[in-house]
Amino acid sequence: MSPIPLRRRLLLLALPAAAILLLGGCGGGSLRARGQVQAETAASPAPASTAQAGGSSTSGGGSLTLAMTQPRSLSTTVPATVTCAERLGRYTVTANDVTAQDLRVTLRAVIPGYTGPGSYQARVTFLVAQPGTAALGGTTAGVPLTVNSATSGRFSYSSTGPQGRTVATSVSWHCAGG
Repeated sequence: MSPIPLRRRLLLLALPAAAILLLGGCGGGSLRARGQVQAETAASPAPASTAQAGGSSTSGGGSLTLAMTQPRSLSTTVPATVTCAERLGRYTVTANDVTAQDLRVTLRAVIPGYTGPGSYQARVTFLVAQPGTAALGGTTAGVPLTVNSATSGRFSYSSTGPQGRTVATSVSWHCAGG
């Protein structure tokens, strides 16, 4: 089986964000219900880790810490379903549809050539949506990122879109099981 082409992976990553935006225009009721289900799921026991051939994965609970300066000031730590996976020399951290106050946050960071905790250059997708607005952010390659352990790390992200709107934040993550 051949690997999924980069464009297709990015499209698959963008679909949840597009769904957030489309559903947000429908009154947001289904988004709130989904967030409540995720919060309940995060509170229930989940397997701490799952072994995979050639790597490992950690999912379930966890948290995101955001120190955002744009589109608005926000400093918070929120419980979140954060997935950390290492497979065949690639480390990936993913958190989809996380609620931080009234913002919706989605992130994915991919580190090719991962060899263990340390400093790397990552491809980071970070999207933030405020109620009634289009999502801000996008995908940026070469973002300096530090992996503290197999289940935690941090990075700073800044992106200005074509209409001059900026997302600027520092992010720390903690996956379940660590």
